[in-house]
Amino acid sequence: MRQTTTNGRGRYIFVQLPAGTYQVTAHKNGFQTVIRRGITLAVGQSATVNLRLGVGEASQQITVTENAPMAASAMDQSSGLVTGTSIRNLPLNGRSYDQLLTLNPEIANYTT
Repeated sequence: MRQTTTNGRGRYIFVQLPAGTYQVTAHKNGFQTVIRRGITLAVGQSATVNLRLGVGEASQQITVTENAPMAASAMDQSSGLVTGTSIRNLPLNGRSYDQLLTLNPEIANYTT
């Protein structure tokens, strides 16, 4: 579990998160607790998750359990995420795992 505090404008950041599925919980005294589940990150991906805390008692909590769309999502150019379409577009005759390396930018194949 990682924790951070927002700045004066309510912005927060988590750095160097490994690929996986995450949950973000925001809380402050005098406001409702908000939980956003189902935030999936791939290698090299960043996401912006905006949360709005409503005024309420400390015992109130709002939970979003469905995979709600994130406000913004971006992939680093060198993320290394290979899509199924990229793999299917490789020639069938003589297909080799070495060819997958060249699908990623900044990768040189020295195995040939």
